[in-house]
Formats: sequence, C-alpha cells, structure tokens
Amino acid sequence: KLRSDRRSELESVGFVWVSGKSLTAYEKQWENMFAKLQEYCRENGDCHVPQFYKEDPSLARWVSKHRVRHDKLDPTRRERLESIGFVWFPFDDRWEDTFENLKEYRRKHGDCLVPSHYKEDPSLGLWVMVQRRRHEHLTSEQISRLDSIGFVWRVRK
Repeated sequence: KLRSDRRSELESVGFVWVSGKSLTAYEKQWENMFAKLQEYCRENGDCHVPQFYKEDPSLARWVSKHRVRHDKLDPTRRERLESIGFVWFPFDDRWEDTFENLKEYRRKHGDCLVPSHYKEDPSLGLWVMVQRRRHEHLTSEQISRLDSIGFVWRVRK
C-alpha cells in the first residue's frame, strides 16, 4: 500500500487514480498534458499558454485544440480544466483587462486618447489603435462599453 504522503505528492502533479483498469494511450497523453498545464499555471500564475509557446509547442497546440473544441469536450475534463483556472476564450479576458487599464488611463488623464506609443503602457496604446481599426469586429456590448467611457473612434492627425 502506498503511503499517504506519496499518494498526495502524485496527485499534486496530476496523477489520476483509476480503479480496476489501465489508462488508454490517449488518456495517458491527456493526463500528461494536463499535468504540464498545471505546472505552467503554477509557474506563471495563470493558464494563458500563448498560441506560439516556444518552450513547449506541444502544450500550446493541446491548449489551442481544447479551446477550439470546448463544446465537444468530456464534461469531467472540462471541469478539471476549469478547476485550475483554464480560460476558454483568452481574448475576452485580455479585452476586459485592457479595458480596465483604459478606464484607469481615463481617470488619470480625463480622456481615452491614449497615444499609440504610450511610454507608461505601450500595449494600451496599441490596443486602443486596434479597437479603432477593428471596430466592425467588436461586439455591440464592447462598443457600448467603450462609448460609455468616452472612447474616441476617429482621431484627427
């Protein structure tokens, strides 16, 4: 019989106990990738594996595949992914985070006219520029929220 401390250690790295049967090759691969994702989450503080993650391209592909096929995923696996903070639509989360940064900019500066090369937060200036260019691809809710804080869609140069 396995000591409880060893059992806990195995479970902490994603080991799954299956009574009475062995895992298929696909299940073993899934468990292996899930363990890699757990490690990534611990090391980075989130589960936002970049699409082109150079340190582990196989993990990036696995995460991407699960995001695309989220509606076909086994409910138990979906729950396991969600239990570690997996984000199905990372662009939605990033949009929200950057929108909050824009609101903070507005609070400090009185407007939403972030320079494209804003030194304090270069990604915010780029994000604002992208929102203007991709206006037709935004949801009506996103447009409404930007409008509500005085977002300027056309800026004279």
